[in-house]
Amino acid sequence: MSNHGRQITFRQLLSDCHGIRIPMIQRDYAQGRDTEAHIRNEFLSTIENALTKASNTQSPPLNLDFVYGSIEGSTKTWFAPLDGQQRLTTLFLLHWYLAWRDERWNDFERMLVKEGKSTFTYRVRSSSTEFFDFLVAFYPEVQPDDVELLSAIVRDQPGYFRSWRLDPTIQSTLVMLDAIHDRFVNKSGLFDRLWDQEQPAITFQLLDLNNFGLSDDLYIKMNARGVPLTPFETFKAYYEQALENQFPGVTRRISGQDFSIRDFVARRFDNTWMDLFWAEAEGSKSGTSDVHRNIFNFLCVMALITRHPDAVDCLRDIVLLTRTRPVYSIFRTHGWLDETFTDTLIPVLETWCVGGGGLQALLPNQDYFDEKKSLFEDDRGFRKLRDSRSAAIHGLRFVYS
Repeated sequence: MSNHGRQITFRQLLSDCHGIRIPMIQRDYAQGRDTEAHIRNEFLSTIENALTKASNTQSPPLNLDFVYGSIEGSTKTWFAPLDGQQRLTTLFLLHWYLAWRDERWNDFERMLVKEGKSTFTYRVRSSSTEFFDFLVAFYPEVQPDDVELLSAIVRDQPGYFRSWRLDPTIQSTLVMLDAIHDRFVNKSGLFDRLWDQEQPAITFQLLDLNNFGLSDDLYIKMNARGVPLTPFETFKAYYEQALENQFPGVTRRISGQDFSIRDFVARRFDNTWMDLFWAEAEGSKSGTSDVHRNIFNFLCVMALITRHPDAVDCLRDIVLLTRTRPVYSIFRTHGWLDETFTDTLIPVLETWCVGGGGLQALLPNQDYFDEKKSLFEDDRGFRKLRDSRSAAIHGLRFVYS
């Protein structure tokens, strides 16, 4: 993997390492967005021309230009693309589809499934990771010719979670699968062309940046062409990392299965908890921005009520939390994401989500703190904490403890 600018196929890249893992700082998969229809169709047309061309021709393979990335891990090495995520994801989906179309599923599984998990995966969200594991385990029993809308077949599976509708990478993937199906449903034998390493149909130039010391900041800057992660998504990714060093050996259950605190929080924020914030934002004009604003309101309140009143920095923390909208680095610098924070956050959100739908309020009245208004309606209620923070903090601690 040290060769610079090595011409390589998707299959060869996977044979060189354990798998391909899109880093959590990367953007979502974009080629399936409605706004990318022209680019999607042009790209698939180019791929079609390359795959339908006879392998014995003298023309060179379709070269998808440079793919930049680095190797992570020691025993299980993963290729983490810095640039080329969109092309690699589309190539993965093409392998999945053509393996099904040409009944070459065994070859696909040998290359892209290890230990029951997908060797092509996303770390951007835990829901994206789960979806790719689900997809490589799903072999449609129907014939391609009998399928009108492939995404409908996928969504109809028992293992497909309703909450995945909120994950833009998953929704973009489903759109791309439909586009691939429309273009290749009547074309057979193309998996062999995709699989061929002697006379490959599609290649790219792999540039290994493993020795460049890449940072998360560089990932963000170099992805400025796409849609960056929102402040909350960035916060969540780093928060999950922080939880890896907390609560050793402690687990919580979801549907009868035990998860570490890190995995429990990640899954809840991707599903049940996120549904709560979306339910409370329904009808708003701002949509996602309202959801993320409400989440940050909530995070600030959780940090506020878990600060010890006798701590030297308590007054400073109260001012920061009630007069600003801190980002992750502020939470980390001031030590707000401690175990007490998480020990409070989990039962509050779990209780609020009882019964599904909107917020199930915990306080008996709103004399000192209106849960709904402070977190889900506007910022005025949150700012009132500056004027009544002592009563609000004590009231919330009493109920949430």
